[in-house]
Formats: sequence, structure tokens, C-alpha cells
Amino acid sequence: MTSQENSPNTNSSHSGIRRIVVAATLLIALILTVWFLVSRIELAAERNLLEIVNSELEPGSELVFGEFSLGLFPPRITLNDVNLIHKEPFEDQTPEKPLDAIRYFEVEHAELKGISLIRLLRGREWNLGSLNIEGLLLDVVPTTTDRVTDSSPLENPFPVIVSEANLQDSRFRIFPDRSSDSPVFTAQEITLGLKNLKIDDPDAPIYDYFDEFLLEIGEMRQLTDNGFYELTARDLKIDSSEKYASLQEFRSNPLLSAYEITTTLEHEEDRFDITGGPFLFKAFDVMRWLESEDIVAGSVDLQNLSIVIIRDKTYPNAPRSYRQLPHSQFAELPFSVQVDSIKWSDGYISYSEQYKEEDRKGTIEFANVNLTMLNLQNRDEDEPIRVDANTRFMDATEMKAAFSFYPGEMATHHIEAEFSEMELDKINNPLENMGGASIREGYLKSLVLDFTLDEDKATGELVMIYHDLEIRIIDEETMEERTRDRLVSFFTNTFAVRSDNTDDDPRKANVEFERDKERSIFNYWWNSIKEGLLDIAMR
Repeated sequence: MTSQENSPNTNSSHSGIRRIVVAATLLIALILTVWFLVSRIELAAERNLLEIVNSELEPGSELVFGEFSLGLFPPRITLNDVNLIHKEPFEDQTPEKPLDAIRYFEVEHAELKGISLIRLLRGREWNLGSLNIEGLLLDVVPTTTDRVTDSSPLENPFPVIVSEANLQDSRFRIFPDRSSDSPVFTAQEITLGLKNLKIDDPDAPIYDYFDEFLLEIGEMRQLTDNGFYELTARDLKIDSSEKYASLQEFRSNPLLSAYEITTTLEHEEDRFDITGGPFLFKAFDVMRWLESEDIVAGSVDLQNLSIVIIRDKTYPNAPRSYRQLPHSQFAELPFSVQVDSIKWSDGYISYSEQYKEEDRKGTIEFANVNLTMLNLQNRDEDEPIRVDANTRFMDATEMKAAFSFYPGEMATHHIEAEFSEMELDKINNPLENMGGASIREGYLKSLVLDFTLDEDKATGELVMIYHDLEIRIIDEETMEERTRDRLVSFFTNTFAVRSDNTDDDPRKANVEFERDKERSIFNYWWNSIKEGLLDIAMR
């Protein structure tokens, strides 16, 4: 009786177990089926991707994946340890298409999310929600080689559409040739974010690929073509959506001395040592710059910009030819420039002429440069570019200047400048080393000039108030006053030089100076000023 009574429960228990076993079996079968399908899809996707890429890289190179995985929830592809393998030494290859320029390629990790698997497998379109790449290392060698095959799948590619693409912790280098071990350009610590990336035409300009971008680079280095300088920039940031760019530090680092540059070229050449930062660019239309090279910005802030120029006089000047004034050249640029304002704070400028073999150097310097430029533009010759500057000249006097530049064919510009009081012997360093003269004593009370200049000539007025001026003539090689020079100095001070020009009866100079069109704008300015100074100081 008991056995019969327990029979229904036993049957029920067995039935439950059977249902569990069946369910488990079905679940395992489903898991295996899904795994099998995913594996097949994964293999197909990997094969399809490698086939597309390697058909473009062959025959010299191929791409390999350390790990390729496909996820379904959510749909995604993950790549690890992606490397480009050269089937023969890179330096021995003959480039036949653009991708043959890739010297080294490595990706530590990449992940694509939001993939349309059906379109991917059918080879019609890659629709991706996001693409994230970490640790991209890319080295290239420039090549002008065009595509040589008509059958390349990238001639008529299916579109790659990504709503968001991000690049992190990456490096990019350019090498001058296929066998070189030293890059001419390096950018490292690269972070790049792109919005609405769409690639459907490999030959389209890069700005057509995306709507906006954010770029950060920890450090960039560029070797100039002549090998004289290494340009360095640190902490660059460009945000196209915010129209903002900044640079923490810039340096033009000379790799040769002024003497070495001059002896290499066998003619005189300026050596530039430029440092500065931080720099800030606001309302900078980056996308317009990429599309047309037009430069449009609201304001530029340059802090601590220092420009040191040295010229060695060992060799004569190179043969000269006609030189346009800078703002005339500026007007002829093939792209437009419109910057509302530029502010240069705490700057420094110096120009030196050295005679290395004689171990001497003359230097003109401007410290504490604070300059404001308004309306920097090159398309309206009736609208002037205005510059106001304050600086300390030769650590001896304050100088104020106002410039107006008209960017037209005649390169008309106007200068007003004023120097305050100074001991005139403070300028003996450049005067002795560049002019063969020295000021024994003299005091400047004020110097005011007002010039209008153009492509042909300078006209204007100069007033210098000074007293007790006495000069001496010196030998340009020994820098000493020789016996015969003492006599010249005596006659100069007695009969040629006016020792005083006072407020009571000031002598003004009316300047008319014809420009030497083979010389620089600075030479033009200096000689125009010198004409006025001599007119006042000489009897």
C-alpha cells in the first residue's frame, strides 16, 4: 500500500529530472550552436578583414593579428597585437603604391563596437558605433608613387562609417628614406578623437572624413631640410568644435653654430634661436584651415617669445636680388589671413653680428617686448594692420612704437617711435663692432621719429635732443683707437659733429631716403633713421 502510494511522487520526481536533463541538453546544444555560429562568423569576419587589407599590402607586406575576437552582445570586434610584416627587408623593396610607404605598423589594442554583422559579412558597409585604438605605432617613408593596380578593392571601397573614433597613447614618425635609422619628424603621446567619421573615398582630402576632432600631442620634433635646426613643440592641443588651439612650448633649436652655418653655405646666413610658450589661439576655425588653408582666428596670445638672431661675418653676403617688403609678400599669399588681435607678452629680440675668428660680437637687443597687433589681414589693402609696441632698448632706454602696414603692392607703412633718456655710451657694443666708432660720452634726452615708407622711398621727420656728444674712431679689427685715428676723432668732434641739440633750439631732420630693393626691411628702416641722425648730428 505504501509502495503504491509513493509511486505517483516517484514518477513525478523522475519526470522533473527528465525535464531538467532535457532542458540542460537543449541549453548545451544551444550554447554549442551559438558558439559554432559565432566561431564561423568570427572566422569569416577575420578572413574577410585580412583579405581586404592584405590584398592592398601584397606582395611586399601583410597584416597579422595576435588575437581576433567577435562579440555579439553588444556586437563588437576586438583586435590585439596587430602587426605589419614585411616579406622582404623594407629597404630592399621598390614602392609601387601608397601603402608601400609604411615602414612599421603596430596596434596594441583596438575595439570596434556597434557593428552591423549582416552588412559586414555581405561586404557592403561597415557601420560602427565607435572605434577605439590604443598604442598605434606608425612609421612611414614619403613616396610619390601612385596606385598601380586597377583591381584594388580600395578603388571602389564600401563605406566605413563610425560615429566616434578615438586614438590613444600613439606615435607617428617620418623617415627620409627607406634605409635611414633617424626620423625627420616624430609625434608621440598622441590622443585623437573624431566625430562622425566616414571613409568612402581613399583619395578624398582628410577634412572630408569627419565633422570635428580633438587632437592632443605630447611632443613633436621636426628636423629641417637643411639639417640646421630641430623644431620642437610640446603639449599641442587643437579642438575644432571649440575653435581653440594651444601650445605649451616651442623651440627652434639650432644644431650648428652661426660660424658653422656660414662656413657650410660659404656666405653669410642668419642663425635663429627661437623659444616661447605658452601660446593660445582662440576662435581659430581649424576646419576652414584644413579645407582651404585660410587662417581665421579671433585672438592669438604669445607669451615669453624670444628671438635671437646671429650672423657670422666670415664670408661675404650671398648674391642679392630684388626683395619684396614683407607685407607686400603677405598680400600675395594664396590663402587669406584674418586674425582680430595678436598679443606678444614678455618677449625678447636680439640681433648680433659676430667675427668668430676675431672673438668679438656686436649685439642690438630689445627686452621686455610687449606688442599688440590688430586686424592682421591680407585681402584689403585699404585696411591697415596696426601694431603698438613697448620695449626696453639695450637695457638703457624705453622705446614706444606704433606701426600701420597696408598689405598692398606698394607696401606702404607708417612708423612713429619714441626713445626716452639714456647714456649714449650704452650703445657702444653694436656701434664699435658694426660701425667702427665709439661714443666717449653723450646723453640722449629724447628721440622721436615719424616716417612713411613704401616700396620705393621713406619720407619723414626725426628729432633727437642730446648733449655732450663726443665720439672716437676705432680700428674695426683691433677695436682700438690708433694714433692716426686720434687725429680723425679730434677733427670729427671739433669740426664735424654737433655735440649738442637742445630743447631751446632743436634741429629737426627731414628725411628722404631711397630704398635699396635688394636689402631687408630692417636695413631699410635703419638706414632711413641713420639718415636723420646724421643730418642732426653732423655740422
